[in-house]
Amino acid sequence: DCANDCANDCANDCANSVVKKDAENRQKIKEYLKKYPSASRSDLEKLTGLSRRGVDHHLRILKENGELVRIGSPRTGTWKVLPSRKSAKSEQTK
Repeated sequence: DCANDCANDCANDCANSVVKKDAENRQKIKEYLKKYPSASRSDLEKLTGLSRRGVDHHLRILKENGELVRIGSPRTGTWKVLPSRKSAKSEQTK
């Protein structure tokens, strides 16, 4: 049982670490796009150290969460960072 407990603890620690890193990467992407709305995916790859697929994954999540929109064409458009739903809700309760 001790071995199982240790394995479960390790798995939980690893999962928590991944979730935290994902949140950090998304925050980095949002902050960068606020400053540089015409940034390319290549710029975001360099910023985060992620692959193209990794960057696309985080952009998709940010768009699905309503935190990011693409304005204009994929090639010449810009990014608009929207207030996150969490921060918008906390502002409403103040």
